[in-house]
Amino acid sequence: MTIGQIRSAARVIGRRTTLRYLALGVGASPAAACTSSGTSPDGKTQPPTSPAAHTPTPATATTAPATAPPTAPATAPATAKPTVAERAFDAFVRGNWTLTSTLPGNKSAQGAVTVQADGGGNGGWTIQWSGQAGKAGAWRGTFLLRGGHLALTISDGPTNLTQQHGPQALDVPATLADTIQLTLPWQPPGAGPAADGQRLSVTYSGTTLRIVHTTASGSTSTHVCTRA
Repeated sequence: MTIGQIRSAARVIGRRTTLRYLALGVGASPAAACTSSGTSPDGKTQPPTSPAAHTPTPATATTAPATAPPTAPATAPATAKPTVAERAFDAFVRGNWTLTSTLPGNKSAQGAVTVQADGGGNGGWTIQWSGQAGKAGAWRGTFLLRGGHLALTISDGPTNLTQQHGPQALDVPATLADTIQLTLPWQPPGAGPAADGQRLSVTYSGTTLRIVHTTASGSTSTHVCTRA
């Protein structure tokens, strides 16, 4: 609308009424910029605005480019990629690991660990020991995590372990991140009331998981797992 058109309108409908219409036009400019992408301020999809539907004012021309471009880039990165802290426990442990266990008396054993999981808080595991410390052969079992209680079974391995109650850990979190520092109450395979006071100190950074098992008497064993 030119200055001449504004003056003509003012003579017909009055100066104050003309100013109100102009103010509404300027105020509507940011809304027009937001809806140019097809989305209204209330989130509903709108049909594209036809260029002939309205006569742009100077405010429209200057406001639309400044308002419209930041809208999509500002929100897209926030939801495009989940953080590692949101990985479920079984998604964290799933895959292949190399294992080195150092037992009391500096006895050591090496193994290859494979963990299968489908995302439901349960799955299976296999440790293929290389033979040191009397652990030759494969150990197999399952795990189940419910309410912070991690229960394991040993279905294939040393007879004295498969015939006894499986190991258990308490206070296990449902999700794990790339940096972990935890202390968990622990009950080894076949342990009874004498297991009270045993714990696991768990740390993880990058690709290495370090678990230190401390017995009630204070002796320790260390198990270092690295993603294969």
